[in-house]
Amino acid sequence: MEQHKENNIHCYERKEEFWISAKRPCLYADIILPEGDTELHVIGDKVILPENSLDIENGDKVELEGCVITFFKEYLEIAGNIDEWEIHLTCTDGQNNRFNGFPYYKRSPRIIYRINQEMIEVKAPPAYPPPPNMGTPPACQT
Repeated sequence: MEQHKENNIHCYERKEEFWISAKRPCLYADIILPEGDTELHVIGDKVILPENSLDIENGDKVELEGCVITFFKEYLEIAGNIDEWEIHLTCTDGQNNRFNGFPYYKRSPRIIYRINQEMIEVKAPPAYPPPPNMGTPPACQT
């Protein structure tokens, strides 16, 4: 078992189904607490207690033996002194995955227009043609 420092956050792989138990000896539990008679069975998004079951969502927390277990989709985050706990789950670097559900924000690059320094010749516009001479209108003739 790995030794941990007090009040640190530890991340472990979250299985689809696992047990948290304080009953000893317990060969089926993935997390064994040092004392008490607590027993939780986690299946997917449900925590099954002896008297009822609860639905859990991403980020829900459960406090056991002075430590807080936070449930995420792919990992568990355990905060507190777990030196006396027996944990049979794989350690992960879950904190890097903490913000996976949020959209990725990428700032657009600033567009800098560069002006060409070459000399440009500007041509004069073409001259307008003279208006056509239609003569005098018939009503004006005397």
